Amino acid sequence: MTVFDVASSMLRHSSKDSLNTLKLQKLVFYSFGWYGHLTGEKLFNEQFYALTKGPIVSPLLSAHFGMDMVSADQLEDYAQRSLAVTDPYAEAVVEAVWLSYGKFSKWDLIEMTHCEKPWINAWTSRPAGAKRNDLPAESVVDHFRGKTSAVYEIPTRIVDVPVLSFLPDRRVTCMSLESLREMENSESRVPASHAASARELRRRFLTLA
Repeated sequence: MTVFDVASSMLRHSSKDSLNTLKLQKLVFYSFGWYGHLTGEKLFNEQFYALTKGPIVSPLLSAHFGMDMVSADQLEDYAQRSLAVTDPYAEAVVEAVWLSYGKFSKWDLIEMTHCEKPWINAWTSRPAGAKRNDLPAESVVDHFRGKTSAVYEIPTRIVDVPVLSFLPDRRVTCMSLESLREMENSESRVPASHAASARELRRRFLTLA
């Protein structure tokens, strides 16, 4: 599966001929993130970058470069093949993201992605004068693993996105790496047996990651 399959599926769920390219990029980002939340895995392998208007996927940007709107047919012409998410579980995630995030404008979605730690960390650590920075996919998966809600404080209001109500059942039960590190750092303040359990949990997590 590629980012083009995910983007094409999102366009078909929209029931529109085309979507704004910035909006599509953000919907793809949230599909990737919430799939990571449910599975602990990447939805696709293409590279993310942090830009001033939020995260983007580089090959998808190349496909719609210079365009304000893009259609599924245009993506298929670019990819030179039929595009579809053939895994029913992944398709259910894409549909859930459309149902919960699809009603928002591109500007709302940009502001929402500006609330996500992976974009914040990548953007604020970019080299001086740089217009983009690498946004590691692993950081997105780890961040979404630990999410328990989708509440965003954007400039005009606080938004509570009900995505967890639409997502399929979670395939893995896991903690974020950040949470596991906090457990490890607190070992000196808990009984030895509990500290040993925390170390073992972290070892298993890192083995699976």
